[in-house]
Amino acid sequence: MLRRALCSLGVLIAFTVSSSSSGSSDFFLDCPEKYNGYCHQGTCRFIISEEVASCICNEGYTGHRCQHSDLLSIFSNNPDSMVGVIAAVIFVAVLAVLLTACICLYSCKRRINCRLSLQEEPNTPYEHLEV
Repeated sequence: MLRRALCSLGVLIAFTVSSSSSGSSDFFLDCPEKYNGYCHQGTCRFIISEEVASCICNEGYTGHRCQHSDLLSIFSNNPDSMVGVIAAVIFVAVLAVLLTACICLYSCKRRINCRLSLQEEPNTPYEHLEV
């Protein structure tokens, strides 16, 4: 009753139950066969009192079925991985700038070559032909 009242007020109740605790079997069961694959990145548990499947998500995943990756929790637990991500973003940005510069230089060179070839052509189109 208290849980339903808190949920209706928008309060999120989060708890974990260790499988070694003596009272956990009173609240949870292993999920029935029809719930195989129910949790994407976690362990399925069947809540006895509500007769619904629930998921205990692995670290770094959230959602009712552990379907969302929580990158903030991954990076906050491992600051070294954040350095790698920052390095990768900088590398991609530098690569994009270099690629853009190469494309601009190539197109400018083509335009200059086109202008030079137009200047070298005769004024009348039939001037170079012999009769």
